[in-house]
Amino acid sequence: MDWKQAVHLFHLYRADGSELLLHPFHRRQSLRRVLRSGVPVGLYGAEPEIRTLVSFRDDLYRWIDRDVWDWMSEVRFIPRFLVASGVLLLSYGLLNFTGWASPSQAVGMGIALVPAIVAYAIMAVHDRHLPSAVKQRLELRRAVDAIRFQPHSDLVRLERLLHELESASPHQALSPSEALMPTGFDEPELIREVIRYLEMRFGFRRAERRLRRVHRNRLVKRDTDPRTLVRWAEARKLDIPLFALYRALHHSLGLRETAPT
Repeated sequence: MDWKQAVHLFHLYRADGSELLLHPFHRRQSLRRVLRSGVPVGLYGAEPEIRTLVSFRDDLYRWIDRDVWDWMSEVRFIPRFLVASGVLLLSYGLLNFTGWASPSQAVGMGIALVPAIVAYAIMAVHDRHLPSAVKQRLELRRAVDAIRFQPHSDLVRLERLLHELESASPHQALSPSEALMPTGFDEPELIREVIRYLEMRFGFRRAERRLRRVHRNRLVKRDTDPRTLVRWAEARKLDIPLFALYRALHHSLGLRETAPT
């Protein structure tokens, strides 16, 4: 697969030296779906620390175990349910036969549920070691091991812009001048991925819609206080520089109008 057609992962340094990894793996089963369609490509501006990439790889391993567990729970639900139901009926029948369930059907059913739940749990543990589960887990881990990070000029520009927004005041970041508007990206599709990942991880699309309502209310009330937007963002614990980056990228690519500030 051409790297331009692949799913991308993005590494960014913040101004304080902390690191940010943007990826599409926030929803359950998303990692499994992506890795089964191809190996993602990692991109960075300044080269990331090895320990950061190792930690990220370990996170991906854990998410693989989670996704394979979820997948097995889905495909093996009916066999587990049938076995547990059979154990329940058999247990309840034995209790009735011996007279244990005669004083109260509810008590008898409650007692019969215990071995049924145990049988379901035993099958769930057993299914984790089925050849199909082991094979898929190994294939996905190999795909993770094949992920490589490489430098890209657009990520250099993104890091530079993020640092400028972080050094600006909150009001300046939310109301950037033309000097802080990014231009000249080599791969606009990569920037669209960055925007999408910011929306997935930080909920910035919802925040932008709310900001539009705040702006409309300001117009109605004729509010010209520049601190209004900052107070709104701080009250919602928004990462203001990242939100400002998200809005600047939207404006740069002309995807849709952001709320005026």
